[in-house]
Amino acid sequence: MLRAMTNPRLNPTVLLIGVNLHGVVERLMSQPVKADGAEPSLPPSGLLQVNGIFEWVAPIATMVAAMMTAANLGARMTGWGFVVFTAGSIAWTLIGITSGQTNLIVSNGFLAVVNCVGIWRWLGRQTAYEDGGKSAERASRRADTPTLFTATGIAGLPVQTLGGAPLGKAVEALIECASGRVSYVVVASGGVGGVDECLRPVPRDLITFHSDRLAVRLGAEQFARLPKLGTGAWPSDGGMPARTAA
Repeated sequence: MLRAMTNPRLNPTVLLIGVNLHGVVERLMSQPVKADGAEPSLPPSGLLQVNGIFEWVAPIATMVAAMMTAANLGARMTGWGFVVFTAGSIAWTLIGITSGQTNLIVSNGFLAVVNCVGIWRWLGRQTAYEDGGKSAERASRRADTPTLFTATGIAGLPVQTLGGAPLGKAVEALIECASGRVSYVVVASGGVGGVDECLRPVPRDLITFHSDRLAVRLGAEQFARLPKLGTGAWPSDGGMPARTAA
C-alpha cells in the first residue's frame, strides 16, 4: 500500500531560524572593545544609521518568513516565504560586512543560496504543478458533475456526515498499490492545533469525495466508535474499521 503524498514538504524553517538567531547572538557578543579599556572608535554616523536599519530588517524578515513557510499554505506562499528569507539573509550579510563579522557573512551568504533554491523550487516549479492541478479541478467543477480534485488536496479537507455535521479533517490517504484505489482516509478530530487530537481510519467505501469536502456515511456516534490510530500503528487496509462501525 502506498501513502498518498498529500503534503510532501521538507520545511527548512528550523535550520534557517537557527542560523539567523546565531547571527543575532554573534552581533550582540562581538562589540569591539580596545585592549586598554578605552571606548572603541565608532563608524561614521551615516553607516551607523544604515546598519541600524539592517538590524531591524534582518530579524523581522526572518520571523515573517518563518511564519509564512511554517503555515504550510501552499507552494506559492512557501515560495514567497523564501523570498522574504532571502531579504533577511542579505540584511544579515550587510550587517556582517559593516561590523566586520566574517562568520555572519559566510553563513548568510550560504543561506541566501539555499533560499534561492527554495524560491526556484516552491515559487517556480512546485507552484506550476499546483496551478496545473487546480486548473483541472476548476474545469471539473464547471462540468455538470465534478470528477476531479488534486490528490495533494486531500489533506486539510473538512470531513462531514451526509447531513453536513462536522467530524474533523482529512490528514492522509492510503492507496492500494495494485489498483491505485484509495483504501482508507485518516481523519483527525478534536484537540487544538494538533494537540490531543484523535486519528481514525475511514474506509473508502464509506466516503463520498467532493472537490471541497469529504462526506462520510456515518453518524457522529458511529464515527466516534471507529478505532483510534496510534503513532506508527496504522492498519494495512481499511476493512476492519468498517466492520467495527457496523
